Amino acid sequence: MVIEKDPTYVGGISRTVEYNGYRFDIGGHRFFSKSKEVVDLWNELLPDDFIERPRLSRIFYDGKFYSYPLKAFEALFNLESSARPCACCPTPSGSCGRTSR
Repeated sequence: MVIEKDPTYVGGISRTVEYNGYRFDIGGHRFFSKSKEVVDLWNELLPDDFIERPRLSRIFYDGKFYSYPLKAFEALFNLESSARPCACCPTPSGSCGRTSR
């Protein structure tokens, strides 16, 4: 079992990175698992320090919000609707080259 593979960063994608003098937080910065065994382990290791909170994590991409963890049909619908031609185009191919946003 590999718990942490990255030689520089701990926490997988939940970390702060520096780029051009700016710091960016990437990843969910919260614990999430659908596995009862994993959740039980965390509760066993941190019985008094494991705090449960309601969560709403979303990704903002191309002017739309996506649930995180991703929901397949929502993501497909949002991505598909981004590629639709704009209202001024009479053909499905979008003769003006713009897309609706």
